[in-house]
Amino acid sequence: MKMGKKAFSYLLSLSLIVGTLSGLLPGTAMKVYADGINTLSDLQTALDEADSNTEIIVSGVIDLPSGTNLDGHGATVRVETPYVDANGLFADNPTSSGVFRVKASNVVKISNMTIMGGKGDAAINNDGCLTLTNVTLMRSNRGLKNSSGSTILKDCAIVRNSADYGGGLLNSSGKVVMDSCSFSENIGVSTRDWGGGGAAENNGSMYLNNTVMSNNINDECGAAINNYRGKLYIMNSTITGNTAIGNYNTGALRQSSVYIVNSIITDNIHNQGMGTNVISSDVNDGGNLYYSVVGQHSNSTNITKCITGDVTGKNVFAS
Repeated sequence: MKMGKKAFSYLLSLSLIVGTLSGLLPGTAMKVYADGINTLSDLQTALDEADSNTEIIVSGVIDLPSGTNLDGHGATVRVETPYVDANGLFADNPTSSGVFRVKASNVVKISNMTIMGGKGDAAINNDGCLTLTNVTLMRSNRGLKNSSGSTILKDCAIVRNSADYGGGLLNSSGKVVMDSCSFSENIGVSTRDWGGGGAAENNGSMYLNNTVMSNNINDECGAAINNYRGKLYIMNSTITGNTAIGNYNTGALRQSSVYIVNSIITDNIHNQGMGTNVISSDVNDGGNLYYSVVGQHSNSTNITKCITGDVTGKNVFAS
């Protein structure tokens, strides 16, 4: 049976109308769970019904025991009032807690979730063995604090967090491994000599692969990463457009135990006091660079087969 052009046009129009109306049906509206969720059991019940239109509001930090494997199905899990508001400003009365805590020796996995914390130590505080996959940490008083445990981040985004130091992430003494992650619009606000790390501060061991850090700001040293007495390994990554505004001339990276391979670190600046003295500042206080593109670097930096300085007009892919 052939369908006439008029009939086909009618059915096509009808399908478009139904498709448009379906986006307005209650089933697609934002689902909010705000009934004082403060236990893993209650959270899991909410997540079982969650999708990308779901917001789950927790009323306190939830301890995650060993063996926990949380799949958020695209949902947002947050405190009542995140530390940073939707406009990127500090909230007037943020919730005083974070969201998750992993104690020592506990093995935990979290995936497919957006997490927003309050004024607590971090959205996630980890002392165990934590794996984050496709997780966004945002609008928190620090996205992640890895106190003495180990954390693996895969395909994660750390966005618009703020803290005294380590705005996006603080690795106090453990190990952090990041693969295919991004850090942007994180801020470190401490003006003390040891303050730093708009995107991250590292006091332990930190490994970056295929990771981008851009548009992060710090009030003192290391707008992207303040490598403070730690060891930092950067491979196949890009660090650009970060700004430090303190007294130290350390725009992107600070400290000497830094090893950079096949990466791009350019167009980071130091603008002391947000005045007119704006200078390029990419890698300072030493470091070890191999097969990379680096703008400004300190004289103590060890360089092997890199393109440095102004890269305009240069073949950055030349051997």
